[in-house]
Amino acid sequence: MKRFNVLPVILLCASILTLTACQSTQTNSPSDPSSAQSTVSEDPGGESSKLPDEDVSSAGSNTEQKDLPEYQPGSIQLVPQEQDDYEFERKYRITYYRIWGEFTECLSEEQKQDYTEWVENYSKQNEYGKKQNEMQLASYLKRYQIPREEFDKAAEKFIANGKAAGWDTTQEEYEVPNGDIIYTFDNEIINQYYRYE
Repeated sequence: MKRFNVLPVILLCASILTLTACQSTQTNSPSDPSSAQSTVSEDPGGESSKLPDEDVSSAGSNTEQKDLPEYQPGSIQLVPQEQDDYEFERKYRITYYRIWGEFTECLSEEQKQDYTEWVENYSKQNEYGKKQNEMQLASYLKRYQIPREEFDKAAEKFIANGKAAGWDTTQEEYEVPNGDIIYTFDNEIINQYYRYE
């Protein structure tokens, strides 16, 4: 009889240790101190699930991640949607829907020919952004297998060209694509980071 009473105690201890480990991981995250709130809840099956307002930079994913930057609302000056060139209400910031020329310079001549056709088809397929649920730049980087080093060089060139043109990269139109976020190739993380708010 005692043998049957030991099993629930062992399971309870294992559950407590798992919850403690999860909470320790979240509170030791170097992200914004305001995100130290608990972001793990228990579903009836006993598995952890994410809350809708969860900070995805501290959430686990299928890809191995270092500490990811977190988008701070207000850090990018947003274009009011009634004043932008889009014929729909954007869910994401402008950089989600575009690929700057500096990033296409990573392509060979043969790839550039394919790119022209691909970007046209991609745009039509997503109704020019209206039904887009993957960042165009992320799709592009995957399609053409652009290494992170090449992306970083293109980003540096984008920043230098922007400075020369007098652009303010805190304005939504000139936001610098974030390689740490994009190279997760995790749409949940990317979409959360680039949300329009």
